[in-house]
Amino acid sequence: MLLSSLSNRPLYKYMQSKYKMSMLAFGKMRIGTLRDFQKVEEYGSEVGDAGEGTKSAYEDKPDIVWGTADVPPLVKRLVSYPDNATVTFWDCDFQLTQKSPDCYIYCVAEEFNKDAMAEFGYDCCIKINDPHMFFYELTRCIHLRHKIKQVVLGKCIYTERRQHYSLQNNIHPSLIKPPRFAYQKEVRAMWIPQDRKIQPIFVSCPQAMQFCSVHPLS
Repeated sequence: MLLSSLSNRPLYKYMQSKYKMSMLAFGKMRIGTLRDFQKVEEYGSEVGDAGEGTKSAYEDKPDIVWGTADVPPLVKRLVSYPDNATVTFWDCDFQLTQKSPDCYIYCVAEEFNKDAMAEFGYDCCIKINDPHMFFYELTRCIHLRHKIKQVVLGKCIYTERRQHYSLQNNIHPSLIKPPRFAYQKEVRAMWIPQDRKIQPIFVSCPQAMQFCSVHPLS
């Protein structure tokens, strides 16, 4: 099932022009993986991000006395002592990190930005005129060859991955990116596979191309 809070406004896919015809004519697309995008040395700092798919909650209260009413919930999740124990923590930093399992991922932009396209090293843009139908067809094509148990479509949230536990929310770790990437206005489709070990794949889905067109650059 495709989960989305997006409106059906057009989305934009940046790419190199030499791949334009293979996408429009044959629906050929490369679907990456979350782990693949962690390779900063391969993709560069604008595409790669070593922290992809992670978020952390922390507590850095100076003094914590076990057994009192003000022991933070995060600390209770990480350590365990009898209520009648006498334990005091000084200057400790407790952290709980959540990591998303690897998944297939396809990234597009909520708005066309020529400067952002250039930052990625691309010179062509495909406009997805009907995102719901495009991702419906793409999901169907992927599912024909790969076992998928969940699909998520959502906007990236540009915030720090490490936050105080009291500020934590239900944002999927794979949708969090550092604030410096906010200009990208990225939207992600993520397919959670049943298999644990996956690699980037190429998918031919001409059915999805009826909902796309070339977007002019000027």
